[in-house]
Amino acid sequence: MGNVFFAKLKPQGFDAFSICRDLQRVVCGYPLWKSGSDLGSDHQSVNQIANLRNMEGKKRMEGYDYPPSTKMLSVCRNIAQQARSGDFFLIPRLREGNIYVARVTSPYDVFDPSNIVDRVKSERKRAMPAKPEGAHGWGSVIGDFMQGWKTEPWVAVRFVSFPRELAQFTFRRDSIGMLKRRDGVETWDTVSDLISGGGRRKFHPVSSVEQVEQGLRDLCSADMFEHLCVALLQLEHPDEVWLHVGGSGDGGMDGIGFSRSDGEAVAGLQCKLRWPGDEWVPPASKDGITRMTFASLIHGPRPLMKSGTFLGSREVAEMVLSHRARLPFAVTLGLKEH
Repeated sequence: MGNVFFAKLKPQGFDAFSICRDLQRVVCGYPLWKSGSDLGSDHQSVNQIANLRNMEGKKRMEGYDYPPSTKMLSVCRNIAQQARSGDFFLIPRLREGNIYVARVTSPYDVFDPSNIVDRVKSERKRAMPAKPEGAHGWGSVIGDFMQGWKTEPWVAVRFVSFPRELAQFTFRRDSIGMLKRRDGVETWDTVSDLISGGGRRKFHPVSSVEQVEQGLRDLCSADMFEHLCVALLQLEHPDEVWLHVGGSGDGGMDGIGFSRSDGEAVAGLQCKLRWPGDEWVPPASKDGITRMTFASLIHGPRPLMKSGTFLGSREVAEMVLSHRARLPFAVTLGLKEH
């Protein structure tokens, strides 16, 4: 058992995955050379590579001086100290519909750049012809290939085979990071099982409320869950007009139901894909809203409710079953009409 990390492998906008796949490695930002060291074949310890106190203001590589980001160097240092042989790295490639997975086989190390210089120059020129080849050009990109880990061959796992919440984390804005334990299940175990199963998933028809619950957890992202709940409340209350309003500045409202007769806001919805708390405090009351619903898909004991209605995973699954004939997501789950 170990850790699971994700990486984008797109240093400075250059897609590095094909090179890393062929060389069986995963790379991690700029090489952090000791003060006074030259680029050479001598490998350094993790502390020497990853300790910011040993850094000069700029790193030297192939005659190019390039000031690295302090934040990025801190991230590289943290990951270098955590990732080790046996851990997994995930690389999202959504245009292919895959997340690539590889198991780490070496400690954090510095690579010899001689076998990648020509290829990086060639592929970067093809993909980014407008970029200069001097300082801040291909030379600085090569620096991004200089440190990291060796891996086993990369395996393509279908995106839809991953539990959605786990897959979604690989699309965070961070260029590299760790995927942590969720709901008592180690992410390493989940990834290992996917690799063992060939990275494929078959979608069988579902019919029971328990199967629907599991399907919801496997397929719903936070945004998807919000839209699903709005659709369900629309079907439950056809005399109202339900709109999804979740986003920045939503005031805690993810959906609002309006009266068809006069357009007054009469009901509100707040969704939390994951609810770790034990008490739900509704958003500040809005004029006209007399009915609030709180929905959560992944939760512990039912939260204490001062007011309003709670929809847990069971209730949401039952509503999906009830409205299967008119709900598009029921088709996604594989529910059949009565």
